[in-house]
Amino acid sequence: MSTRLVLPVVLVIIVAVGFAIAADLPPAAPSPDTAPSQAVADRSDGATVYADIPANEAELAAARAEGLLPAATVDDAARAALQAELEGLLAARQARVQALASQLAGATGEEAAALQRRIEGEKAAGDRDLLQWQLDRATAAGDAARVRTLEAALAAWDAPPPAATPVDRPIPATQAR
Repeated sequence: MSTRLVLPVVLVIIVAVGFAIAADLPPAAPSPDTAPSQAVADRSDGATVYADIPANEAELAAARAEGLLPAATVDDAARAALQAELEGLLAARQARVQALASQLAGATGEEAAALQRRIEGEKAAGDRDLLQWQLDRATAAGDAARVRTLEAALAAWDAPPPAATPVDRPIPATQAR
């Protein structure tokens, strides 16, 4: 047998043996350090809240005890309300974009280009709405640093881009580069 034929045959045998061994192994059981702990609570919206993995819970508790992390302050009811509000905002944005996208399917030429620009505008307006929503939450929470950051972001968003002004440039004396 030539060496050109031996190498592929050996590789095929090795791969086949590997698959056979893998097929006979039982599935790996999750370790206690990586498996989610038991359900902590069932929320009013039907979702079950699971605690984080034990290793992370211990690490976070130690960091909070040392003052490296603030204590968890948002309870599940407040978190659920914020999440519902945010999901409503995102759903409204998606509905507006979908309505325009459905019109886009039958449009051609300039009409399609105009609808595409409107879709882009709706997406941008939705992004701005998300920034405004964050600013409202930060203002309500009294987070002055976050309020300043978000106000600056909104001001930059709302600032019109500078208009392009033509610049007179002299024509080069030589055409060579």
